[in-house]
Amino acid sequence: MVSPWRRRHFSRFRGQNWGRRARWKPVTSPGAAKPRSRCGRALGFLPDLKELTTLESSPDGSWQVLTPAAQGRLCHPCRNGEQHQVCNWLVRAEDPNPFCVACRLNDLIPDLNVWGNRERWRRLEAAKRRIVYTLLRLGLPMDGVPAENRPALRFRNAPSCAVKNLVQ
Repeated sequence: MVSPWRRRHFSRFRGQNWGRRARWKPVTSPGAAKPRSRCGRALGFLPDLKELTTLESSPDGSWQVLTPAAQGRLCHPCRNGEQHQVCNWLVRAEDPNPFCVACRLNDLIPDLNVWGNRERWRRLEAAKRRIVYTLLRLGLPMDGVPAENRPALRFRNAPSCAVKNLVQ
């Protein structure tokens, strides 16, 4: 038997599926490579602040970060996000490297001309960004220490088929 309190307080929630987690689906505008929030602004992740933020386009083609902690800095999206739509992390505008902190760890990526590799790579990149985010939150190093014979963290996302080399 259901208690009267439970019936009274939870009856308005009937028909809603409480067993499943609500999933946020970004709203994308046609032709836009950046996910958009419900307010229509572009979104991006700042790895140094560990924060997902809204962005506003600037006249020079970069993005202005609207988070108060970033103090209006300019950023550009990671090249993997621009070209392949697999990354939503941001890179500072003054950084000469076009890849974000997580994508710089890639030594190899799968050949994207092979059917199915693009989707597999997208899933691997999402998992890798979760790992890198955790390492950043814990303050653990990703760089190698030659004196301790400890190599730097690198990812080789290569299936047994053909591979495209990123490091040259």
